[in-house]
Amino acid sequence: MSSISVIIPSYNSEKVMGRCIKSLLEQTLLPDEIIVADGGSTDNTKSICDSFKDKRIKFITNTKSRTTGSNRNLGAEKAKNENLVFIDSDCVADRNMIKNYEESFKEYDCIAGNVVVLNPGKISNFAYTEQILLLKKDLKEGFAEGFFWIMNFGIKKRFFVYFPDSIMSEDIVFIERLKKKGHKIRFINSAVVFHEYPDNISNFFKKKVNYTKGFLEQKSEIDVSPYSQYGLALKFMDLNKCSLKEMVKNKDICMDCTRDCRFKGKLKEEPYMMQNIICLSCAVAVLEFKGESNIDYKEIISQ
Repeated sequence: MSSISVIIPSYNSEKVMGRCIKSLLEQTLLPDEIIVADGGSTDNTKSICDSFKDKRIKFITNTKSRTTGSNRNLGAEKAKNENLVFIDSDCVADRNMIKNYEESFKEYDCIAGNVVVLNPGKISNFAYTEQILLLKKDLKEGFAEGFFWIMNFGIKKRFFVYFPDSIMSEDIVFIERLKKKGHKIRFINSAVVFHEYPDNISNFFKKKVNYTKGFLEQKSEIDVSPYSQYGLALKFMDLNKCSLKEMVKNKDICMDCTRDCRFKGKLKEEPYMMQNIICLSCAVAVLEFKGESNIDYKEIISQ
């Protein structure tokens, strides 16, 4: 048995929770406890957790908020162990993940694990290829200096800093708070989770819109410089809604200013357009942030 508490934030996760927990119960070294911190799910998430009939699994309902950030905070508060590992419900843990975290905690206080695409396909291959091993450009001598994935992250409880009460971009704020505390994040390639990414252009687009809206809500805490997508959103904030809506309608918005514009032209043969999807999602996020709620996503991402 390990000295690790695994924390899974949850909200209506019935489609993925079972396989996530199953992967944790099939570890070569078992976690000491598995905390499902749930934001008041209305589906069968709790029933699925209960069906395992394992005393290590603790289902905790968050009565204050349903957000991912708040659920992670609750899980950290209730964990009985010093060593915390965070995994998302749409992830599957490699069989040696806990074993490798246990070894790493002997030397390091904050650990970022490796994230691999669970459902490789056209969208995930184009969008996340450079992120399969964390973000390589953000690694220096084995430590993460920029972004890393909270969906596979370990930290000693005494160094934990709180997440904002938010569904999206709460991970970026958490990273910024860790940086301000001076914590160094060790990247452990052998601590692996497989994460399910959006499998179609519509889900990918919605995810990008939500991430950007989350950033706009919390921009006061975030250093924008490493995140070109969000810097672009701030530029769009200066445009009036009518101008921005017209640009979105005409799909005349790719400004060739983000690293994600490497997508330009790659999928022209497909029945959807991705050549300026990042810029479009930023613009839509700004419109929704400004109170524009009647935006037709299907129309935006059609040819």
